[in-house]
Amino acid sequence: MPHLTPPRRWQPLTDSQYAALAPHLHAPTRSPAGRPTDTRRHLDALFFTATAACPWHALPAAYGRPDTASRHARRLAASGLFQRLLTALASRHCPPALREIAHDIVAAARRATRLRSVGLHLIALARRLGFLSVLPGPPHWVPDPDLSGTATTLADSLMRRAAAHPEARPDPALFHAARALLRAAGGRARLPRRFHPV
Repeated sequence: MPHLTPPRRWQPLTDSQYAALAPHLHAPTRSPAGRPTDTRRHLDALFFTATAACPWHALPAAYGRPDTASRHARRLAASGLFQRLLTALASRHCPPALREIAHDIVAAARRATRLRSVGLHLIALARRLGFLSVLPGPPHWVPDPDLSGTATTLADSLMRRAAAHPEARPDPALFHAARALLRAAGGRARLPRRFHPV
């Protein structure tokens, strides 16, 4: 069932919102260079740029250097943060403070779908949980990993059946249907620019 995440005006995280996020972070308190990181400030930066749909270089100076905030956001995404947050938001036991920032989380997750390391996994999970607003375009234009698996299984089954019974003429319509399913599962090769997260 689709989850609606109504837009909200961006605001810095409150203490209760950050406390609700904290168990899902699993983020290092130090950067790879050994310097302490201000995770809360980086999360504010991430949610600001995601909800405003602005590039990192437009980040206000109060949130630090854009390249530092961007690197930290990529590390958070690679750690599986958005998968954990979407799963928590879909739960009946989701804390109200986390629900308050659902729009920010969904916008940041949509931005993370363009990262090669997490993109398809995040898209598949968002589809399963019903967070279609995480998808970087209309659902029928975006790859569907689950449908791809179904279509591949169907195509394999048809090929095995044709190999086992070469004398029986397979129905060409079934092969056309399997090919159409695979095409649909792959999504569009390119999304129009207006759908790309910044």
